[in-house]
Amino acid sequence: MKCRKCGERAAIKLYQHNLSLCREHFCEFVEERVKKAIHDFCMFEKEEKILVVISGGKDSLALSYILNKLGYSVSLLYIDLGIDEYSDNSRKFCEEFARKFALSLKIISLREEWGKGIRAFCCQTYKSICSLCGLVKRYYFNKVAYEEGFDVVATGHNLDDMVSALLSNLLGWRTSYLVKQLPLLPEEGRLKKKAKPLIYLTERETAAYAFLSGISFLREECPYSRDASFLRMKHLLNEVERSSPGTKFSFYRGFLEKRHLFQEQEEKVDLKDCLLCGFPSLLEICSFCKTFRKEEVKNAGKI
Repeated sequence: MKCRKCGERAAIKLYQHNLSLCREHFCEFVEERVKKAIHDFCMFEKEEKILVVISGGKDSLALSYILNKLGYSVSLLYIDLGIDEYSDNSRKFCEEFARKFALSLKIISLREEWGKGIRAFCCQTYKSICSLCGLVKRYYFNKVAYEEGFDVVATGHNLDDMVSALLSNLLGWRTSYLVKQLPLLPEEGRLKKKAKPLIYLTERETAAYAFLSGISFLREECPYSRDASFLRMKHLLNEVERSSPGTKFSFYRGFLEKRHLFQEQEEKVDLKDCLLCGFPSLLEICSFCKTFRKEEVKNAGKI
């Protein structure tokens, strides 16, 4: 198998593009796809300050590496959820990556901030760990971005992530979630804009890019995500993709072309400033504060 560009030995076959590429031209291909996503959706400019939320996994570290290589102003944020050995390992990969590429890294630890890991709070509030994890991450990347003057928050969601969430929400006709499954969400008050520059790349492509670029990343999955529904959706879509390469991209592109159908059904909501933390919320006190500031909520007479 030879590289379509130079004729040298190919490192990877991209079935959906019917394209074989060597290491050099594959990395170039990936970087061009990221540049295209940034351009197509007007995600950010070179002078803007970008906060990349990293987990130690292939996608967020590959995104950080690419944006830094392309000359963007990048800083990193890692949120340590206190999931025992898993969090310890993922934190080490983040710290090593930041040192290797001389990038600023801010770490927020739940144990240091609140005295215990996420599981303890999950047990107290009867939430699933996955949903509470999402709540914590959204709260902190909004908080850090706003308080430290970032223009945009970038996350490592790839095409597989987007289409699996899209399929799940379509099957449940959760239109309020569908309207937010876009590559770029605009700034709204204290909420900075959110960008997903990896949307034109599959999980396989980002993993191959990270490996071929010499990026060390955490390979183990979070122990609490093993039964998550989005993983089942990923497996299902991978089966379809194997028999019909390009299905994932076609599915997501079709959604983007018809997203106005769902936006027309979007209910306009008036966000309030949380009485305790000041960040936007549907209610007087946000879900994060209700979970982590129970005594303050009780004293405010909101329980």
